[in-house]
Amino acid sequence: MRQIALRSVRAHWGRLVLSVLAVLLGVAFMTGTLQLRAQLGGVFDKIVETSASGEAYVLGAQTLDAEGATSALMTGQGVRRNPVQASLVDTIEAADGVAGACPDYEGMMVLIGADGTPVAQSGATSYGIGYCRDYPYTQAAWVEGRAPAAAGEIGL
Repeated sequence: MRQIALRSVRAHWGRLVLSVLAVLLGVAFMTGTLQLRAQLGGVFDKIVETSASGEAYVLGAQTLDAEGATSALMTGQGVRRNPVQASLVDTIEAADGVAGACPDYEGMMVLIGADGTPVAQSGATSYGIGYCRDYPYTQAAWVEGRAPAAAGEIGL
């Protein structure tokens, strides 16, 4: 039996070398793919951890579809929820164990100049977010000037 196997290997040594090479390349590609997936998963987890501005969030009970109608099941991008009233901030802050609460105002915006016309912009669209001065999890870092402190002030 051994002589037959050795004779077959001698006769078809090219097939043996290519078969071994195919197995090695397959294992190498699979190992590389799994390693890349693990690294990207770790990067994504770190992005999520650093972009969270709090430890718990109060969300609306029902999801809304793109047109704003209530939807029983939505997954993926574009998922929105019924808004929570900003007047609940005081109630949430009064709950035991809550260090602070900040309403999350966000959406597309257009800056209007003193003359009532939109301020011209180039590049990406303007997006506005709310800012809470006394909120312990605020991640805003002011490059110049100061944070908004009174009603009617904004930061750019």
